[in-house]
Amino acid sequence: ITKNSADFKMLKSRGFLVLNKNTFRARLILSQAQVLIYSHGEDDLDSHFLYWNKLSGLRVYLNHCLNLTKTGQMAQKQVETMSRSTLAQFKKKITRFDYILASSETERQYFKQSFIEDDASYVLGGGAHLDQFFKLKNESENKTENESGISSDKMILYFPTFRDLENGRLQLSQILNDLVSDIHLTQWLRENSYQFILCHHINSQAIELDESVNDVFQIRPPSDIIELMGGCEVFISDYSGLIADYLVLNKAFVAFPFDLDEYLTHRSFYSDYRGFTYGHEVNTLSALIDLIITGKVFEQEQFGLHRNKLKEQFFPLDTADYSKRSFETISQLVENLKPPTSNSEPS
Repeated sequence: ITKNSADFKMLKSRGFLVLNKNTFRARLILSQAQVLIYSHGEDDLDSHFLYWNKLSGLRVYLNHCLNLTKTGQMAQKQVETMSRSTLAQFKKKITRFDYILASSETERQYFKQSFIEDDASYVLGGGAHLDQFFKLKNESENKTENESGISSDKMILYFPTFRDLENGRLQLSQILNDLVSDIHLTQWLRENSYQFILCHHINSQAIELDESVNDVFQIRPPSDIIELMGGCEVFISDYSGLIADYLVLNKAFVAFPFDLDEYLTHRSFYSDYRGFTYGHEVNTLSALIDLIITGKVFEQEQFGLHRNKLKEQFFPLDTADYSKRSFETISQLVENLKPPTSNSEPS
């Protein structure tokens, strides 16, 4: 199901059975479907699905990214201070499901903190989206230099997370302006034939860039983020859930939580911040720029043990078989719903 006309045409041209979201035909089929799968929330399928989904088939929630960094839903910090009536209203907006598929035992436990379903609803066997990262890992490892001798991944990617508060958004805007205006970084990028890519969060305002530096700085839309993660040599972020996904790729990572203390006044993590990051950490723009132009950003050996520990904790499979596992898990859940057949002979 999609509401995007371009996606509808593309999927249909490839032979997929696809429906236009919110149409009568789509709603008719939704009401008859044995299994309903969504990755962001019930309104993935229909704008009003939240109000009538209990009448539908088996509801399976596949989270769109790993749930291993920021807390969400019931585990959010503001829930602690809600009044009883506010909390009751808040619970009505929480994503509901019959089963949610976790990629690992760690994620399963975090899901249990975030949602309000019974324990049996949280099952192992998820992480379907991880396949694209394992495929990117294989592609990245097989890359060769082009004819000019320049590696195709001479790219540094910065993906800052959305800020809820106005002050945080203003700080981020200043960071971005100062970043693209820094003459030392610009010179280093040009001398070393690197591109610095800025990609904004889907909920953030678009970044603007001065034409004088567009030879080394690029702005790319959030729809390109997965492709960019596969192509970059260094990934810089702060609180994004994609930090955990990027671990698959075995490439340099830099944590840049320039406003961590303020961020923690209204947000929270499932673990200590440094528990899920696995590279250099800098808290000022000058420190970030120094890390890049000195080349220290590429030195990641010291984080090897922590990286391996996180991989064992986050990724029970080290191959692109998560989609297959998710399909098998859903098939088994459906099979479990079937009434038992009797093998006894009639008397």
